[in-house]
Amino acid sequence: LEPEERKILLRFCHFEWIGLKYIDELLPEEKPDTGEIQALLARVPLLEFHESQQRYIPHELLLSFLRFQLVIADEKFHNEVCRRAGDVYYHWKWTAKAVECYYMANDYEKILSCNLAGLLMEQFDGVSYQEARDVLNNCPLQIQNKYPISVLRLCYGLFAGTAFDDFEKYMAGAK
Repeated sequence: LEPEERKILLRFCHFEWIGLKYIDELLPEEKPDTGEIQALLARVPLLEFHESQQRYIPHELLLSFLRFQLVIADEKFHNEVCRRAGDVYYHWKWTAKAVECYYMANDYEKILSCNLAGLLMEQFDGVSYQEARDVLNNCPLQIQNKYPISVLRLCYGLFAGTAFDDFEKYMAGAK
């Protein structure tokens, strides 16, 4: 595959399936037309098209390979792919997956803009919600101030994860 074709495939690595109607949401504005993309996807081994559901379902081996390739890709491209995947999940109201993608993109504002209720036992990119103090560590205070409820929910996660010192530190800052 050509480098641009590989980049197209990397944009799908966060999804267990890719519906035809969602392909455009995952690609940048300067993309090939839908026919070219479908022709590309038809050539990819371990990617099965289900006519009845109008979606592609990648084999786990392909997903693992693509995810690894994304991790070693250029940081700017990696973050853009993760952010766009997060936006799609957010649009679908799959908050946990959106937060995971935003976390991988280090997009702390997008994380805090999500409704974090009910995510206490979730894992994001291998990190538990209760241990995700780096969101509070790395997110600028001006952004945290825009999302006080989300900051409080993250503080509650620290408390639930018995990180009492961090809980006190961030609660004091949230006042």
